[in-house]
Amino acid sequence: MTPQSGVDAFFMAEKNLLATGNQWIWLYEIEVPTEPITRYRFVRTQEQVTFRSNVYYPFPITHTVMRDTESGDLPSITLTVSNVSREVLGTLESYQGLIGQPVRILLTNMGALLTDNAIIEHDFRILTMTATEEACAAQLGDISMYESYFPRQRMMRQFCRHQYRTAPCSYAADEA
Repeated sequence: MTPQSGVDAFFMAEKNLLATGNQWIWLYEIEVPTEPITRYRFVRTQEQVTFRSNVYYPFPITHTVMRDTESGDLPSITLTVSNVSREVLGTLESYQGLIGQPVRILLTNMGALLTDNAIIEHDFRILTMTATEEACAAQLGDISMYESYFPRQRMMRQFCRHQYRTAPCSYAADEA
């Protein structure tokens, strides 16, 4: 996850301070396929946070750093949510472990909550889910090989993808 282009000057100033009273916070949105759609919004702080008119509730949640593997797998991260109180387990059992559901992870600063700006905002999908008595761990990925088209444009022998004699066609026959 990399910062968005055109990072706000406030974030750069906060990042470069030796000490600051404003805390950097990670915000998490997990979508549950109910009717209408439910979004669980969590923050790993002691108090709830309002960001973009949404309330994020305190909950023990964390994620790992996105890394490429030596085996050539697609990059992924692990999102870990506490399962000590068994609050999450019922949702996982009801909705097939939330496999394929979107997850959004945001990084912002407590001093920038009113501006609705995030320095990092990344969307993922849940690939796998494991649950123990202590925690639920979801492997998140942002690229699905089954939803991507490679290559984007195909060349076929008996078919031209351009309209005949338009600029992209490049057919240069003389008009007689």
